[in-house]
Amino acid sequence: EGSGGSGVRLRAFTRQSLRVVDDDAGDANSAAGAGAPVRGTSGAFWAATRCAVGPSNSGGGGVGCSAYVATGKAVYAVADLHGDDGTDLGGGSQQGYILGKEGVTLPVESPRAASLVPLRAFAHRHEVQSVALWDEAASARQFLASVDSTGSLCVCEFQGGGSGAEGPRRGLGLAPQRSYQGLPASCAAMEAGWAGVALGRSQPTKAVVARHFPKDLNVFDGDLRARTIRTIQNPTAIRVFDEETYLVAETNKLALYDLRVGEREVCVQYLQLNEMVACLAVGTEGMPGGLQVASGVGRTVALWDARKWNILKRFSGLRQEPCGLTFLKSKPEALCVASMNGEINILGYGNAASTANTSHSEERPLAQAPPQSHQRQRGKKKFHVHASLRGDSRWIGLCTQHAQAAASWPKTDRCICLGASGGLYTITI
Repeated sequence: EGSGGSGVRLRAFTRQSLRVVDDDAGDANSAAGAGAPVRGTSGAFWAATRCAVGPSNSGGGGVGCSAYVATGKAVYAVADLHGDDGTDLGGGSQQGYILGKEGVTLPVESPRAASLVPLRAFAHRHEVQSVALWDEAASARQFLASVDSTGSLCVCEFQGGGSGAEGPRRGLGLAPQRSYQGLPASCAAMEAGWAGVALGRSQPTKAVVARHFPKDLNVFDGDLRARTIRTIQNPTAIRVFDEETYLVAETNKLALYDLRVGEREVCVQYLQLNEMVACLAVGTEGMPGGLQVASGVGRTVALWDARKWNILKRFSGLRQEPCGLTFLKSKPEALCVASMNGEINILGYGNAASTANTSHSEERPLAQAPPQSHQRQRGKKKFHVHASLRGDSRWIGLCTQHAQAAASWPKTDRCICLGASGGLYTITI
């Protein structure tokens, strides 16, 4: 499970069923596992954007994390997440995961269901399509945003609520403080479909909502809609790129929008690709050579140099199209790729020579590269597969969070994955 050069190692892969716990229920009901089971809703088939995870400041030694999931019209906070008490971080290979055939890793079923606490501040009338989380390490503060199929935005601010919460709220170190909603232009008149949201890097009250069918970006400053930007094609993914700059996938194109300029010059970069771009990931922490971008294009994963917009490497060993991408926080030269067939691959890249499972299909170009791209062949990065994991359904949510697991493992990532069958998967790397 990994190469020694990069230090990427799979430690645990677990699955939990989901149950909704009423806010007014007593501790006895929570302990007995009472609550209705939850299944994921369909949503857009290409987007795994309905879960978010951030650090927990509950004072439990730095192991825990705050996780949020969305299914149907509701947004939930996850309590009793498996591994917050360290139970899935110290087991061996027989306890942490199951080795299947052909190198596929299967999850271990947790005996304890994850409790979902409904967040009443998120009042959506249509199916939630995406959630985004902004967290500040210096202070116990988080902003959680969600957007439904009409583009209606809900944002809630969380602050430290103490670690002594009883009943179903145990394990939730943050409590909701205030919330607000924002409506895009003609949200009721347009056809409902996929919508994505991205929060500002240093200003979480500034949110950008991308809508697929209306082909627009709505910029919100708090609950006030500041401006509307028309896109050239239908947006399929959105990520914050830099301060006041957002990266948007528009079907088979990549567009970079700078909100600091006027309406006519707001699109500062536009790249034509050959296939649909289903997902995006932007790496900012410890990236070698600066900011980097990963995108799912068709059945491949492309790694971009974000400064010159050249493709550094692509991986084409996926059985189906990717629906979710995320960089590992503590290991910047590795990323987690979720596919529509319920498979997750942990990929590493670099100039290392260990390329046992590296894809060799480099003939067909993914994009119309700039003229100087032929000069970068010498330093081309190579992908290698550290682990191949399998869930029981397609993914509708994927996110990652750096966690301080133990003194002997100073660098640990936890990927939280939400399946359409109603399973919450935790991957400890």
